[in-house]
Amino acid sequence: MRDEVAPGYEKPILKPLIRGRDSLRTISGKISFENVFGTRVRVRQDVSLTDTTERGLRVGYQTALNLAVNENWVAKLTGAFT
Repeated sequence: MRDEVAPGYEKPILKPLIRGRDSLRTISGKISFENVFGTRVRVRQDVSLTDTTERGLRVGYQTALNLAVNENWVAKLTGAFT
């Protein structure tokens, strides 16, 4: 994917402004796993990788636990980091 962006600027001391990039190229991928334990518990895990121009590779992880408390209520616990 290629995105047109508003460029940023850097101001080195005693030097003129330096204009950043006008466009960024991003490549990303995501894989998900979902497990069902019995009739009331479901666990989902997602792992993603994103590589963008002039940035380091970013890794993301998200997990979610769904618990069916009864026929009408579901409790959900979610956590993530990048």
